[in-house]
Amino acid sequence: MKVQTPSVKSIADKGLVVGGAIVGGAASKGVVGLLPAGKLTKIGVAAVSLAGAVAIKGKDTGAQIAQGALLGMAVVQGLEAAQEALAPTIQGYVSSGEPSKIKEFVSRAAGLGSADNFYPGLEPHTPTAHAAQPALAGPYNQKRVPLGAV
Repeated sequence: MKVQTPSVKSIADKGLVVGGAIVGGAASKGVVGLLPAGKLTKIGVAAVSLAGAVAIKGKDTGAQIAQGALLGMAVVQGLEAAQEALAPTIQGYVSSGEPSKIKEFVSRAAGLGSADNFYPGLEPHTPTAHAAQPALAGPYNQKRVPLGAV
């Protein structure tokens, strides 16, 4: 691997791919929302998107944006499928024993929110936990209880 100073053209080219990936990743959530729910749907969208990205040949602006969008779809749906599949195992690990920074890291990486959401006295971090109060649905608005108070 050789690292060199990027040119303006290479920055612009990668910017098109990254921009396409951001839009594609967001759009993939809309696409999956219209299809039957489940891990297989997410895996299918990820696989089809990845195949489409690999099939696109060319270096023009449209090809780079399309490749980025399809790669973004594949990454987001692949990540969501993996998180959904691993959530029960990771939640069991995180909720066992004492809280730690490692458990918090694992929990957040798995898309489960903060590790302290799995301890008694704390509300779980789920989008539907505060469905009646959408302003409270974010991960930073969860009820916090000091560990010694539980």
